[in-house]
Amino acid sequence: MKLTVLGGAAAGAGAGIGCSGYLIQGDETAIVVDLGPSTVTELKRHIDPRDLAGIVITHGHLDHTLDLGTLRYSLKYSPSAATSPIDLWIPPGCEHLLEHLAIAYAAPPDTPSDFYNGVYSMKTFDPAEPLCVGEFTITFHPTVHYVPTWATRISSAQSPIKIGYTADTGPAADLHETLNGVDLLVCEATLLEPGNEPYETRGHLTAGEAGALAVDTGCRVLLLTHLYDEIVHEQTRRVAHRNFTGRIEIARPGLTVEL
Repeated sequence: MKLTVLGGAAAGAGAGIGCSGYLIQGDETAIVVDLGPSTVTELKRHIDPRDLAGIVITHGHLDHTLDLGTLRYSLKYSPSAATSPIDLWIPPGCEHLLEHLAIAYAAPPDTPSDFYNGVYSMKTFDPAEPLCVGEFTITFHPTVHYVPTWATRISSAQSPIKIGYTADTGPAADLHETLNGVDLLVCEATLLEPGNEPYETRGHLTAGEAGALAVDTGCRVLLLTHLYDEIVHEQTRRVAHRNFTGRIEIARPGLTVEL
């Protein structure tokens, strides 16, 4: 079971790096979790998107979703167009986002109502229930963010390895039950300092909080992501390392963590 980083920039694509997107491959199944700007380019370096069992979106912000449009055009008009749609799992309430994208970009002969036909089979996941996609089982827990957002725990029927992903979250979210015992923790570390935003409503973690969460979960590897160009990434690593002394990786396109 392995995870490949497609992008890990915060808010908008950075220099040579797209936003949030992660390819997870097991023995028989490949999925993508989030598909932010400039991630499809990296995705195609590792897998034919037609071979994906599904795409799972954690929340509706642009930096986690924009390349759904890019992939739609790639598969729709490719000389070897997709023969069957990819299951696209979106959070409750996210439907309007994709509807608006279709309204903005649909052009004859396509209409907004058939914009995704043949490319995506759109489904809304129930965050209260496990989601099964091929060999993977995905469970969800709400985070503290500015729109409804879901942290994920991903396990495989073929492997004892477990992956946790915070998506975007502030420190007030209680993610212990969902992320406890994961081997790899993909954790946002957007900030160096908490700033003036109230703890209860702040929607992003500091690097130190990411390190503390890694200790709390007992993970073997901490992958820091959702990072700005303007913050030196090695500084982010050092701050996280004050709390978590295990293996720390910094998200960059093509980085693969195999456990």
